[in-house]
Amino acid sequence: MIMRIKDWLKDKISNKKIALFTIVGLLIILVVFLLIYAYNSKKKASGISKPEDDMILIPAGNFIMGSTEKDAMAGYEKCTVEEGNDCLVEDYFAEYPQRDVYIDNFYIDKKEVSNEDYNKFAEQTKRQKPFYWDDSNLNSLAQSVVGISWNDAKAYCEWVNKRLPTEVEWEKAARGTDGRIWPWGNNWDTKNSNHGTGGLPGYDSSDGYEYTSPVGIYLADISPYGVLNMAGNVQEWVSGDFKAYSGNDKFLHKNFGRPFKVIRGGAYTYSEADDHTSSRSYDNPVINSNEDVGFRCAR
Repeated sequence: MIMRIKDWLKDKISNKKIALFTIVGLLIILVVFLLIYAYNSKKKASGISKPEDDMILIPAGNFIMGSTEKDAMAGYEKCTVEEGNDCLVEDYFAEYPQRDVYIDNFYIDKKEVSNEDYNKFAEQTKRQKPFYWDDSNLNSLAQSVVGISWNDAKAYCEWVNKRLPTEVEWEKAARGTDGRIWPWGNNWDTKNSNHGTGGLPGYDSSDGYEYTSPVGIYLADISPYGVLNMAGNVQEWVSGDFKAYSGNDKFLHKNFGRPFKVIRGGAYTYSEADDHTSSRSYDNPVINSNEDVGFRCAR
C-alpha cells in the first residue's frame, strides 16, 4: 500500500514537472515571437528609424528650390554660347520660380545604382537587361547603370525595399539649404564632376572619363550632406510628373501635363549650363534608350 502511494506521488510530481517545463517552453516561444513581431512592426512603421547601408539621412526643414527668372535666363544664355541652337529657353524656365520649401526627413542613396547592382535585380526578376548592356563603353559593373526606363528604375527601388526619390527630395539632397548652384558650392570647377561639352554628342574626357564613371568616384562632386555625383556622371529618374512648379503661371513648358516623368541632375554629356542643382529634364517613362540617365533610390 505504501509503495503504491509512493509511486502515485512520484508519477504526480513527474507529471507536474513535465507540465511546468511545457508551460515555460511555451512562454519562451511566445516571448521570442512577440519580440520579433515588435521589431518588424517598428521597422515597417518607420522607414527612416535608423540609417541604412550606404544611405544618407537628409534632415527635415526648409530649403531653397528652383531658379529665379534671372538665373533661368542666365542658364539659357550660357547654353547658347556652349551649344548654339540646340538650347530651348522653356527648358530653363521649367525651373522657375525659386521658392522656400519644407520637407520631412528621409534617406537617399549616397551613390547612383551601378550596373552590378542592377544586374542582380535583372537576373533574379527575369527583367530585361539595360539597353546598353553590350556596349563596352557603358557596361562595366562599377559604372552607373544607364539605358533603363523610369518603370525599370521604380521596380528596382521597390525590389530593394526603397523607392524613387521625389523631385523635392532630390534637390534638397543635392543643394542643401543655402541655395547653392552646384552640390559643392557656387564656383564651377571642370575637375569636380564627370561632365561633357553639351550638344551632340557632348563627350568630354578632360575630367577623366569620356563616358560614365564608376559610381561615387568623383569625391569633389559632393553635396552638403555627403551625397555623391549629383552634378555629373548620369542624370537621374525621380518619381514625379513633369509639370509647372507652384507659382509658375507665366513660363509654361509645352510638355507640362503630358505623360512624362522628371529627370534631375547633370550628366557626362552635359555642360556647365545644365549640371546645376536646379536643372530639370523629362522623358516618357517607358523610354529606356537614354545613354546618360540612371537613378538612385530613397526611403
